[in-house]
Amino acid sequence: LPYDRRWEFPRHRLKHVFQLGVGCFGRVVKAEAVGLKGSEETVKTVAVKMVRSETNVTAMEALISEFKILVYLGSHLNVVNLVGACTRQIHTGRQR
Repeated sequence: LPYDRRWEFPRHRLKHVFQLGVGCFGRVVKAEAVGLKGSEETVKTVAVKMVRSETNVTAMEALISEFKILVYLGSHLNVVNLVGACTRQIHTGRQR
């Protein structure tokens, strides 16, 4: 599946609230996404999935694959909906 840049969301607009869970490949945090719908006043509570280390190629590929599948599926009542992705700095090894 191809990557769609329209889903890109600036990492600096995510304000982490607290950690929701940790797994062997990474963690999920509750965060507030500021300006999600193009308006600076818009704040939406979101779950952010992060790979523990960009050096773990398998985990990074799995996350990117999951992202592409969610983009392909679109909005669905029975599936977690994707609202954006912070992929710009994946190649540099920066996670935060």
